[in-house]
Amino acid sequence: MDTPWEQGDLQLTPELVLRLVRAQGAELDSIRYLNEGWDSWVYTARDRQGREWILRFPKRAEVVEQLDREVALLPLLAPRLPLAVPRFGLLGQPGEGYPHRFVGYPRLPGQTGLERLEDAFEVSSYGETLGTFLAVLHAFPSQEACRLGVEADEKGGLVEWAGQCEARLLEFGAILDARTRERALELLRHPPPPSTAPVLLHNDFFPEHLLVEGGRLTGVIDWGDVALGDPGADLAGLFAWRGEPLLAAGLAAYRKGRALDDAAVARLAARARFFSVLHAADELEYGVTAGREAYTRAASRTLSALGDALDAGYG
Repeated sequence: MDTPWEQGDLQLTPELVLRLVRAQGAELDSIRYLNEGWDSWVYTARDRQGREWILRFPKRAEVVEQLDREVALLPLLAPRLPLAVPRFGLLGQPGEGYPHRFVGYPRLPGQTGLERLEDAFEVSSYGETLGTFLAVLHAFPSQEACRLGVEADEKGGLVEWAGQCEARLLEFGAILDARTRERALELLRHPPPPSTAPVLLHNDFFPEHLLVEGGRLTGVIDWGDVALGDPGADLAGLFAWRGEPLLAAGLAAYRKGRALDDAAVARLAARARFFSVLHAADELEYGVTAGREAYTRAASRTLSALGDALDAGYG
């Protein structure tokens, strides 16, 4: 049986992508496969001015609903946020050989944080930018998000997901040292309580979706998992990237934007560490099973950072 990231309604080729794009009247060429994730294939193209475009094609029918939410939501978020987000210039319709809607947008500058995982950066500056970004995003009215089709995070109370992640660590955690694995398993078995009321989440706010260029953050991509849920799920991305130092710097900016007291910040920090372990367990399985070393390395770094944080008395 195919793994989730391999399951799709069909297979795309550059030739099919070119036909689909041309059928929309878009003057794009130089079609190239770039990457794929659980839900979409990603291709690049160039327009008549030489600008590079990103083309995203849902793998399955249910992913189209996620894409529709992005199309409705991002134009409202873009003017509010301190980092760039995709601005869809192509809203593609189903065509011969491909049954789903798809999108295209001018490529945002930078490489992903996953590609630059080892790069040094100014933690306080990145933390302030990311914390401010999340404070603005999480302040977006929940009622308005619901009107645009955003739903509550299906993971709900997280018990089932935590159990699945425990199994993943036990199955794929042989590459980890015993101390790191046991600290992560202990946290999964004793999750901290929810931190605040649900807010609008990016819901996959990890280095692979944060863009960096010239030593600064430039954008946030891939909003397909947007949902209403625990803000710790987004703040987990800061811990996953640089552990406790980046999380602390981000929370300092976040608390200003959200007017939080010390107790609320402490609850958020604990919840962020917990969500970072859930994400790391998923990344570990994906990295090992799909042969994606960058994800395996990122997961190992996150789980090692958790052990360091717990040893230092955090959580």
